[in-house]
Amino acid sequence: MTAGYGRTLLKSPGRRRYVPRVAGTLAIVVAPEGDGYVVELTGEIDLATCEELAAAIEPLIDPDQTVVVDLSGVSFMDSSGLRVFLQARASLNDKGGTLVLRKPTEQVRRLFVAVGLDSLLGE
Repeated sequence: MTAGYGRTLLKSPGRRRYVPRVAGTLAIVVAPEGDGYVVELTGEIDLATCEELAAAIEPLIDPDQTVVVDLSGVSFMDSSGLRVFLQARASLNDKGGTLVLRKPTEQVRRLFVAVGLDSLLGE
């Protein structure tokens, strides 16, 4: 089954999992973990890749859902990435869910600190 942008959506009872794909210079892997999902990112999050990132996170926004984003492989992020994460956080919060941003690289951490959003980062 195709889920837009050339992604393949695999379904199993009550769970979704996306196979790895590359958008520009950003690789995104979404996998179920516990009662939520982990989104592993590798590469750059910028204007060229932020729509694909938002498209990967959007189907995970369900009531009481936890979405963990692993930022350990992100080499660059600009304000486009901040916007995606802030919108995802707001959408999840509205539905009683949680967005967790973990393992940010130093560059990503500096960006969050510079704009006063470092409280959003988990370890």
